[in-house]
Amino acid sequence: MTTTADTIILGDWVWAGPGRLIENAAVAVRSGVVLEVGPQTALLPKYEGAKKLGGDGRFVLPGMISTHTHFFQTFLKGVGQGLPLRPWIQKVTSPASITMNEREAYLSAAIGIIDAIRSGTTAIFEFSYAFPNPGIFNAIVQAYMDLGVRGWLGIGMNDDGAEHGLNPALIQPLEKIPSLLDQITDSVQKQGNGLVYPALAPSSIRGMSKKAIPVISEYARSKGLIFSLHVNEITIDNEVAQAKFGMPLIPALADHGALSERFLAVHCVRMTAEDITTLASYGAGVSHNPVSNMYLGSGVAPITEMMKAGIPLSLGVDGAASNNSQDMIETLKFAVLGQRAALRDPACIQAEDALRMATEGGARVLQADGWLGRLEPGYKADVTVFNFNSAKSVPVFDPIATTVFNSGEENVETVVVDGKVILEGGKLVTIDEEKLLQEARSAAVELIRRANIQVR
Repeated sequence: MTTTADTIILGDWVWAGPGRLIENAAVAVRSGVVLEVGPQTALLPKYEGAKKLGGDGRFVLPGMISTHTHFFQTFLKGVGQGLPLRPWIQKVTSPASITMNEREAYLSAAIGIIDAIRSGTTAIFEFSYAFPNPGIFNAIVQAYMDLGVRGWLGIGMNDDGAEHGLNPALIQPLEKIPSLLDQITDSVQKQGNGLVYPALAPSSIRGMSKKAIPVISEYARSKGLIFSLHVNEITIDNEVAQAKFGMPLIPALADHGALSERFLAVHCVRMTAEDITTLASYGAGVSHNPVSNMYLGSGVAPITEMMKAGIPLSLGVDGAASNNSQDMIETLKFAVLGQRAALRDPACIQAEDALRMATEGGARVLQADGWLGRLEPGYKADVTVFNFNSAKSVPVFDPIATTVFNSGEENVETVVVDGKVILEGGKLVTIDEEKLLQEARSAAVELIRRANIQVR
């Protein structure tokens, strides 16, 4: 019996996952899943009729998974720089989120996704705000679908927070939130068609009442959804939790039933040893966003301590307003260098640790391990190919280190999602990129004008 493959992806190196780097290897793909990984000498004759991608000087690896961003902020690049987190939210992101229309939401999501694709990203967790217009969620899902990227759409919600500067237009009564979630999750599941999945994303403890945590936690549990939350990004998170619950944030989350393997804590900069132990005991995951944390001056998350505690770790880019890009390659480098600088220890974290967080780690915190984040038979064929034939990357002695420390978006040659090629030869094949960028430029200027946001 002859075995066939749709595509065979060739590389001087294939990184199938942590501890599994194979030289002169190939990945065979059929019907959207990985069929086989092995030496080129064995796979090329076996699948000689398959379409061939990659080649000499190429590094083949699982597509990266960004576990935190806010797509609408791609229209806010460079706006409000130098502001601390709270006034930045009040003066920049909140006005934009309540003013944005559905077309602007689509365009901002699309250019964010394009940036992500060009950095080798194949799956993205979008942490949406509590947009007053529910149609914005559909616009974001459509951007995922049109570009062919896998995604989680975190549905934003708040039932509190006016006293902390949250715009009233972003606050809903708690009793209305479950029915609203039913409506949006059903819509996302139908429109997403197995490529985009719903999740829950209440903004932060500042936007949640004491009663909201158990309600949202139970909803997430009953529906099997990821529950993501900004956690201990700055000191005010613990201050607000202390005022509301009489205890710091992470103990409060544990006490009110929020923590589980489906809980994804974002940032986790201001962490105590007890906080780390608590998260680890529940199997809760963390999304580390090093570029954003440095950009806003929030600090450096104690990632190496979390690694030692066994907390599932992933990487996120955060919104482009606090990063200015959606570049996961840049995030890999910052994840390593931030820890080494903070601890003054070059051995505290290695390049492969960052790559693991960006692939297998992302799959684990999104409860997708076992089918995403590695190149193994039966896993989804979400694959990225780097072309290291460039002055920035040559010579290559360690392809993992080259990826993390001396590569960039210009090295990303091919991106495959669900077995379908969405970037080939450095060109998007799913959308007219230039036409979209031209429309997005004008739309961003118009949004800034209507929202009355000061750009400098």
